[in-house]
Amino acid sequence: MNAILYHCPDLKGIGAEKRPGIVHRLDMGTSGVMVVAKNQATHEGLVALFSAHDIERRYEALVAGHIKDLSGTIKSNIGRHPTNRLKMAANVKIGKTAVTHFKVLTKFVAATHVELKLETGRTHQIRVHMAQLLHTPVLCDPLYGSLVNHLNRLPKSLAEKLKEYPYQLLHAKELGFIHPITKKKLHFNAPPPDIFLDAIRTLSE
Repeated sequence: MNAILYHCPDLKGIGAEKRPGIVHRLDMGTSGVMVVAKNQATHEGLVALFSAHDIERRYEALVAGHIKDLSGTIKSNIGRHPTNRLKMAANVKIGKTAVTHFKVLTKFVAATHVELKLETGRTHQIRVHMAQLLHTPVLCDPLYGSLVNHLNRLPKSLAEKLKEYPYQLLHAKELGFIHPITKKKLHFNAPPPDIFLDAIRTLSE
């Protein structure tokens, strides 16, 4: 938030007091594209778009193990985990509908590079669907995976790089929407961080 206000000091007063301009969120450690509104009317319009799921969002992830199908759709409800309040869970008694489309990009010896398109934006949606329903948790996910098990299955050189990395290898690569004021179609993308690219290179070798 401090970094955003440094570049755009006029955001104060837009949206929530403690999060001026912020329209949506990414999980801690998830890299990629975020959108920030620069005036109140745009903020309100973007919040409405996200609430209606009228946003194009694509992610990519490295997951542990292999996904059986090359593509598919995961649908469940997602709500708070019944015993661990830090986690979310699929198919709980009280939850909201969550839909994730996936496409396998590359299968490696011990991991899979996968693209994910969201229809909904539930908290931890991709991480829960990958870990609980496909049984292929996002690599290095500190909440839904086992770092020790993941590293033991990876090439030693990659395991050494990742053992100090505290976050899941999940990246929000594309974000698209129709601007609520100008009605112009906008599309943004961002490359994965170096640690993500290094992991793909090492697995490819």
